[in-house]
Amino acid sequence: MARILLVEDEAAICVLLAETLVDAGFAVTDCLCAEEAEAALADLDSYGLLITDVNVGVRGWGFDFARRARAVHQGLAVVYVTGDSEADVPRHGVAGSTVLPKPFLPLDLVRHVRRVLAPVGG
Repeated sequence: MARILLVEDEAAICVLLAETLVDAGFAVTDCLCAEEAEAALADLDSYGLLITDVNVGVRGWGFDFARRARAVHQGLAVVYVTGDSEADVPRHGVAGSTVLPKPFLPLDLVRHVRRVLAPVGG
């Protein structure tokens, strides 16, 4: 099963998402802030999926981080989660990324992640 890097700055949401994914059998590293996520870039090749909120501290930071992550690991799958409009994702998101609009049910997250990882054997 692919390792997941989860970046979400709202602690309660981060815990819920991480627990949901772990319960579904995924290995998850969760980051509550940009600094933690930046530190994870050094080990990015060990991840198959990045799930990032679009707004982590600064509006649009998730887009920037995903671009940097893809520069390090080109095969990295990316899922954006956002409570904002999905309209910005095609324009600012990395190629081939998907979006899961907030709010969503935990089961929706698991289904979405499985669908994204299915082509790469995750």
